[in-house]
Amino acid sequence: MGRTIVYGNLPALVKRDLEKFAVCPPVSISNATDPCQDIPPLRDTVKELVRVLIDYGIPFSIITKNDPLFLLGVDGFEGYPDKCVAVTIEGTEKILGLLSPSAPPFRDRLKAVERLSSLGIRTSVRFDPVFPHLFRAIYGTRWQEEIESLIRAFASAGSRHVVSSTGTLKKRPASFHWGKTSSFERIRKVVETFSRAEADSFSAQYIWDQKYTSRGYRLGHGERLEFHRFLRGLCAGLGMTYAVCLELLSEEADSSGLPGCGGFRLPFVRKGPDGRFREIEGCSGNCLQCQPPVPPCGRNEFRSHAPFKRGMLLP
Repeated sequence: MGRTIVYGNLPALVKRDLEKFAVCPPVSISNATDPCQDIPPLRDTVKELVRVLIDYGIPFSIITKNDPLFLLGVDGFEGYPDKCVAVTIEGTEKILGLLSPSAPPFRDRLKAVERLSSLGIRTSVRFDPVFPHLFRAIYGTRWQEEIESLIRAFASAGSRHVVSSTGTLKKRPASFHWGKTSSFERIRKVVETFSRAEADSFSAQYIWDQKYTSRGYRLGHGERLEFHRFLRGLCAGLGMTYAVCLELLSEEADSSGLPGCGGFRLPFVRKGPDGRFREIEGCSGNCLQCQPPVPPCGRNEFRSHAPFKRGMLLP
């Protein structure tokens, strides 16, 4: 059993930085771990962090497999416009039981999307990671119909945007994740439980790839592109937008006109005289696709693949 380390002073550290910053990008609360796990000290810290971001006017996003509805207890959360919540669902009820048995079941995750959407909160589903070989191993020739049923369930729950990936896997085991089995080997063994042929196909078709933003074993580009365009078509047929997470160029399979793969505009903000931040007019929040010769924020250094440094946000 692993340990969860809760940085209880995180809200205070973020507040200290915001006091210094002149410009701030949208904040992702989900980069290192799931912020909505059912751990009371963690949820208390996340609630306080969200309260700080709302008080200062900072756009933010949350991605979780767990229940984010506890955030409705934060003053101002429901009506705060510059936020979005994405709920991760890797597959059917059966697949969730294989890949994330300790996380909430399929129906509970959809109910969270449904509740947030009913309140007018911008909500999406992350169908991520999806392993086509596992779908085929379990469902055979019906695998695409099973995925179509999932997409319809997302739409019925109120989601208007889907983000997906086919996974980036490692062949070296990570000491902090999934014991001593690599992510590649773990998925292969799950597939092999249902079909040796699909497991062999998985091993052959997930190949080393160091393009885009990370390195690892990914589904070959041709198969990956075909899969994402299939999903995009399903979403379009239900009036939903679609984006690929970090494994294709946006023009290859994303719906057109999206501000980013998250589906919703979360702009940069600039501090006003009262110490509260307000959105920079004309900012899309996507620095790499910022088109004007002089960006709305006035800072060309943001147009880079490199991570931001704190000093870049100072006056």
